[in-house]
Amino acid sequence: MFGVTAGYNFTNGRFVFGIEGDYMGGNLDGTAPDQPEYRLGAGRNYVTNINGIATLRGRVGLDQGNFMPYLTAGIAALSVEGALEGLTPADPTPSSTDILFSPVAGLGAEWRLDSGWSIKAEYLHVFDTGRFFYDFPNGREWCNNPGCALTDVHVDLFRIGLNWHF
Repeated sequence: MFGVTAGYNFTNGRFVFGIEGDYMGGNLDGTAPDQPEYRLGAGRNYVTNINGIATLRGRVGLDQGNFMPYLTAGIAALSVEGALEGLTPADPTPSSTDILFSPVAGLGAEWRLDSGWSIKAEYLHVFDTGRFFYDFPNGREWCNNPGCALTDVHVDLFRIGLNWHF
């Protein structure tokens, strides 16, 4: 996944406080077999694609000169597509895309370079918020429940970035 980040920081003594927002586009795929207790798709695999992730987070860092470790937390919005594999390659795949909101938290470090640039590395965890229900077009033809659900939708992100300070 690739993306952009924008933010604002200010200092109070050795502490750096900031807010930043980012968006990453790409494709994170996951596949799981249909669960016998739900029988959502008559034994077909269930596919989850995360097509984009946006976060809005606060951060608190400790100014160490050209190095700043920091903690960050906020909210994430994930563009998630749920689909049920077709029975054959020519079979259409029922799918639906929706936005899932979830808490996000992590930690990172930023290294200041010359001429207003910095490099950062961070880890973010987007938390699982429980069962997330979808409304699929013609879903009752293959879904035995009132709504088809995704569970265990969480993401661990390791990111590196190049920042320009102005």
